[in-house]
Amino acid sequence: METKIKPTGRPRRNRVSHELEKDYPEWADRTEEVKRYQWLWNGIAAWRRQGPVNPARREITDAAAMSAHVKTMAKSMGADVVGITEMDPAHCFTDSEPPPHRYVIAYGIKMDFETMKFVGETSQLEVHYVYYRLADVSTRLAAYIRSFGYDALSQTNSDALNLIPHAWKAGLGELGRHGSLITPEFGPSLRLGAVSTDLPLQVDEGPKDFGMDDFCTKCNLCTDHCPGDAIVPRKSTVNGISRWHVDTPACVPYFVKYDGCKICLMVCPFNSFSAENKESFRGLAKDLAKSRRKAWELVDGWKEQGLASAPHWAGYYDRATPRPMGTESGGSDGTEDRRGAAAGNQPS
Repeated sequence: METKIKPTGRPRRNRVSHELEKDYPEWADRTEEVKRYQWLWNGIAAWRRQGPVNPARREITDAAAMSAHVKTMAKSMGADVVGITEMDPAHCFTDSEPPPHRYVIAYGIKMDFETMKFVGETSQLEVHYVYYRLADVSTRLAAYIRSFGYDALSQTNSDALNLIPHAWKAGLGELGRHGSLITPEFGPSLRLGAVSTDLPLQVDEGPKDFGMDDFCTKCNLCTDHCPGDAIVPRKSTVNGISRWHVDTPACVPYFVKYDGCKICLMVCPFNSFSAENKESFRGLAKDLAKSRRKAWELVDGWKEQGLASAPHWAGYYDRATPRPMGTESGGSDGTEDRRGAAAGNQPS
């Protein structure tokens, strides 16, 4: 099933960390390591985003060869997947001016799945470590491109570009029901960065149909396991894209409560696409099925032990009467429902 882009207004940026802290003071109470990495990648984006362009411009006569060279350089700097598309002003945030460039080099860096299975501070540290690496790659790659005599700008998730549509158009993957990009190589377990430039390049064929969008119409795992009921099981037009919709106001309280949450990403079966994650995800899926409980019900245990072993899950299974998947815990009788007391898209 093909995802369609429709011409609408430019996207508005979701709330970022400093805005979250106004409504959720506990969001500021993060580990020193997380704060250190956040300082690093924010600093790189601010200090090194722009730089001088070599006045001795090299004439590019073979855009395809230059594109291959740029992709090789990006991967040597730490990118795991790379694609090229044309810059689309319609997918730049309203609080920023679209960069004056024709091309976008979109790339992704994988996250460590074993670490990400720990919902809480452990996985959030991995997220910020990867954000630091993304900023490092984009600033170095932009500087390298400027050495050819062409302007280039680093684009992190706090800059002008909406990264997911550009990565999708560059053929890196498809939009998942959980609102994140799913790639053939790593499923949704990666983060995105980009460089915009006027260096002559060859655009990759995209978007591509990998079958993921069609699969998402049949799979309900992320919807079923979301603690805030935030993943709407139908498509709507959001920021110009006909896509699965994440209800941000319903998501944010749990995003804060569970240190970035990420439950929807961890239960996504496309994690098994990665050879290095396949066995790990298979164990997670078996343990979820064995426990017959919602992932959000086990989140406190995840913070301490992750999802490393079946015995850990068996402990939960022994201590409580399991409920069939899809059953709600509470409701009209006055007991607390699954959304808890905080009933209320990817803030960083």
